[in-house]
Amino acid sequence: MSAAIKKNGIKITDQEALADYINSVNDRATAHTANVWTAISVADEAEQMLDQKGIAKKHKVGTVAHYTSSVPTAKKYKYAAICSRFFLKRFPEGWRLMKAEKVGLYPGTPRDLTLIVSQAVADKIRRDAMAGFHVAKPTPAAPAETTNIAA
Repeated sequence: MSAAIKKNGIKITDQEALADYINSVNDRATAHTANVWTAISVADEAEQMLDQKGIAKKHKVGTVAHYTSSVPTAKKYKYAAICSRFFLKRFPEGWRLMKAEKVGLYPGTPRDLTLIVSQAVADKIRRDAMAGFHVAKPTPAAPAETTNIAA
């Protein structure tokens, strides 16, 4: 049985509440499950990802981070190993853990951190990525007899 989590999650800075909640979710599983320090580092990594894209603080609010811990490739994990999945959300004052769960994943499953951003943030990332580039307009193919290619 896991502890209840508030509607607005647990502040990533509230280490005691994070630890209580994550430990209750993990129960006895410890080998590949994440802990409070993992949640903090995932929040830091998500913040850095947004910073690297030049996203302003006010536009970070509402971003959701999905994190899944990795499962090593080993013969002893023939079917599935228990690992962790976190859902974090960015609020004006920082990240909050919204949900944590244990999941069974197959050996060799890599660690995953995915951010879900607003349409405005996605548009800014696209604009910045295309800065200095222009998309060529398609042109009809030139007839073969007009091309002089030396053999």
